[in-house]
Amino acid sequence: PMKNTLYDTNVEATLERVARLVGQYDRAVVAIVGHTDGSMRGKVPVSAVATLSRERASAVKQALVSKYKFDPNKFNVEGKGWEAPADASDPNNHALNRRVEISVYPVESGG
Repeated sequence: PMKNTLYDTNVEATLERVARLVGQYDRAVVAIVGHTDGSMRGKVPVSAVATLSRERASAVKQALVSKYKFDPNKFNVEGKGWEAPADASDPNNHALNRRVEISVYPVESGG
């Protein structure tokens, strides 16, 4: 693929939905977790795959921070490599496993 082209045409709409959700929870912590597929298992070092998945999550964080001006400290980025397939009963569904998952954790307000 060409550099700086979007793999998924829905990226902009998805980012906007995420930004709207994140914006609703001012003090929330947002976890962005990158995943890879296991198609290169046994062929590449696990550390390289962990790095790829972390960079995948980091790219989403950068997009949210630069486009929507969020505080970078709001986001917790992690890379899980191929350790957590999207569907445990179908671990070789490579297309499904190449993903970034975003979770919003609202901060409990102390009384």
